[in-house]
Amino acid sequence: MREISRLPFGLRVLSSVFVMLAAALPFSIAPLEPGATLAAGACPGDISNVSASSLSSESIPAEYTGDWNVAYALGDITSSQRTKAGGGIVDEDIGHEALNFTFNVDKHGYASGKGKAIYHFEVKAYSVAFPDQVSAHAYLVGNRQRRVFTLQGRACGDGKIRVESTKVPDLLLFNGTAQTSIGAWNIFPPQDETIAEVDKHLTITSTAYVKPIKMHMKWKATKCITFALGEHRDAAGNKDTAETTAIGPFATMPITDTSIITYTNTNVQFDPEANTHRMKASLTGPLATLATLVTKEWPEAKPPIKVYVYRAWGAPGSHGVNSFHYSGQALDLNLSDFDHAKYGCLAGLAYEAGFGWSYYENANHVHVSSK
Repeated sequence: MREISRLPFGLRVLSSVFVMLAAALPFSIAPLEPGATLAAGACPGDISNVSASSLSSESIPAEYTGDWNVAYALGDITSSQRTKAGGGIVDEDIGHEALNFTFNVDKHGYASGKGKAIYHFEVKAYSVAFPDQVSAHAYLVGNRQRRVFTLQGRACGDGKIRVESTKVPDLLLFNGTAQTSIGAWNIFPPQDETIAEVDKHLTITSTAYVKPIKMHMKWKATKCITFALGEHRDAAGNKDTAETTAIGPFATMPITDTSIITYTNTNVQFDPEANTHRMKASLTGPLATLATLVTKEWPEAKPPIKVYVYRAWGAPGSHGVNSFHYSGQALDLNLSDFDHAKYGCLAGLAYEAGFGWSYYENANHVHVSSK
């Protein structure tokens, strides 16, 4: 590399920026080494070479698995500073923006997905002698450039997670004299984040200052709490509470009882079989909330995914002994796309919606009930 001190002032400033980015290569995009694996015991650790096969012997709690919705991933360098030699001022305006994309975490903790990021990069240098004149200028061709990236990473059993953007095509840069290229940097900070439960929903919220490239970064992702098959929770999140304890006492109500109402909601799909609209009023509030949560969880689905009620009030003998369907206090739920892979998430959303007891009963449906 040419010595920076031998370059004209403006290009010295620009070169210092390029050196700064190059020095952060562990953080920037770099080719992946085929066949490499994670070091034993590292979690998340170095994820540059993580793969689905490298984690095939690992497992994480079901609640962390599934599709994560990323609201934003943002980065910003905005600064104006005097060069070390005192010979001028350099202005930097560098950053990225990626909005509304998803990634998936499988049962082994492997995170994968794709997204699009918009990058911007502009550096201007001014000399002391001519403070109003730009002596050197580097910028992305077209000002802003969109790049598709691949996301990879790792989630751990203790709720730690780290992800990075990889396989991003180079950015096209005009360096003041000619068009060249620079590597697109990782849009996620190179650090472990913590998965937290907030209001019965899982959230990753990150704010970081990445010192090697002087960039402020932040990103946020959310998802439902995914129930394991057979898992149930009461309204407080307890996993060992029986339905009779959470909802009781048990009773049998005829369909003519005044406590059994007919409920309709255009955001909820009801099975055409008789009585799926019949339930106690205590179920309607959580059901309406669940309908909204389902729409938010899968916002890109076409047609929109809806809660599907296929069992509500039931006549004696239509369910098991002491079923809360007989009192109109229970519902059996699907999703309108009948994608069974989403039902663990549906159970988590039902818990979030405020049902008294939510149960991922079997691979075919979720059972919920309220007093």
